[in-house]
Amino acid sequence: MVHPKWEIIMTTFEYLAVLVSVIVGLGITQLLGGVARIVTHRTEYKLYWVHLLWTFNTFAGLIYWWWFQLWMDTVEEWTYPLYTFLILYSVLVYLECAIIIPSDFPKDGGFREYFFSRRGWFFAVTIGYLLVDLVDTLMKDHELVLVAYLAGFALMGIAIATKNARFHGFFAVLIAVETVVLMLSGFWIGTLAT
Repeated sequence: MVHPKWEIIMTTFEYLAVLVSVIVGLGITQLLGGVARIVTHRTEYKLYWVHLLWTFNTFAGLIYWWWFQLWMDTVEEWTYPLYTFLILYSVLVYLECAIIIPSDFPKDGGFREYFFSRRGWFFAVTIGYLLVDLVDTLMKDHELVLVAYLAGFALMGIAIATKNARFHGFFAVLIAVETVVLMLSGFWIGTLAT
């Protein structure tokens, strides 16, 4: 028998968040491990600034996503569809990480070629993420900025379709600037104290 003082009560949210944490943790491990490999073996790989920016954007997006999932501790009744939704969301976050920083680095050492050869998958997964984020935003009853989602879908679609390096550079910079501005403005920080 467990002494009452030692009994740990876990909420449903805390229980369900364990698997989500593992999946997202794998994504963080993939990104940080890959960046560490690039840094420690930088002479072996031909870096591509657009790829590096998307790596930053992916990491920042993951941190943003994780922060805003805290709202789910207010969910009073968990259903299997809601849980599946959260798992799908975290799987998409992981896939973005795994695609942008592969386990096996390019054999020729060139991240430019790697980025362009995988851009379709990366941006398709990101469209999936945006679709789930749209549903998530509606569930949280936050103000919906439909124009931002439509622009995001359009830009991701163009990113899938084109190999134009200037477009990809512009798009990566646009998202990085947006990310930094939102971080500095406090938009992402918000107040989630419970």
